[in-house]
Amino acid sequence: MQQFIRILNSAYQQINTDGNTIDSNVYFTIIQIKKDNPSLGNYEQSIYKDIKLFITAYLESTHQEDFGYDFIDLDKLHYAIDAEQTNRARYQLCYFCARALKSSNHEELAESILKRAKKFQILIEFEKKGFLNYWKALLILSAYNFFTIFLTIIFLSLFTLILVQDAPIEWFELFSFEYEQFSPNKLFNAFLNIWAKPFGLAENFKVIPLNVRGIIILILLKILYIVFIVNYLLEKTKEVIKL
Repeated sequence: MQQFIRILNSAYQQINTDGNTIDSNVYFTIIQIKKDNPSLGNYEQSIYKDIKLFITAYLESTHQEDFGYDFIDLDKLHYAIDAEQTNRARYQLCYFCARALKSSNHEELAESILKRAKKFQILIEFEKKGFLNYWKALLILSAYNFFTIFLTIIFLSLFTLILVQDAPIEWFELFSFEYEQFSPNKLFNAFLNIWAKPFGLAENFKVIPLNVRGIIILILLKILYIVFIVNYLLEKTKEVIKL
């Protein structure tokens, strides 16, 4: 441990305020040592501050490099951010880094960092526990990338498909249905109607509530469709594919 303390003392003595390559390399060495030795995380100053200063110095140093040497190593930034112990601190560092990248006109790299911030945001909500926090985490996860958006839509389609099946007990019957005939297979035809309806390709597909319970559930489903799918998932899809 004393050996690492001596290295840290030497490293802090080397740092100046010019924001050059030497500073960023020294800060990176400090971060590596503190990451491998958590008990030294607050030695001289917090590792959180070390990481912010490293990001600033590292990005500044790229402006001073010659052509071909001004490449920003995104993995290096990820490593530095991950050196923090808590997801909340990592989340804050991601946004700090993204702002710094945007100010340096590195928009694509900033977007990559912000995508990583979503991961930490999801973990933070799960760590809080409680239904509302779990729900918020699932919302963020559902729009994490194009793949999760696609899976969410498939899941909602299957859930809707279950609802449009005939109830095994008469008391549970909530709706009657009128379908467009796309397929002789009843289940597949229902699935096609569900997908075709939002695109205006199944005009005759109708859901008719049979009782008060059916009316209430249908209203809730339509609210869910408007708020979650149209206003949330669709907008997130546009962000992902950058329309």
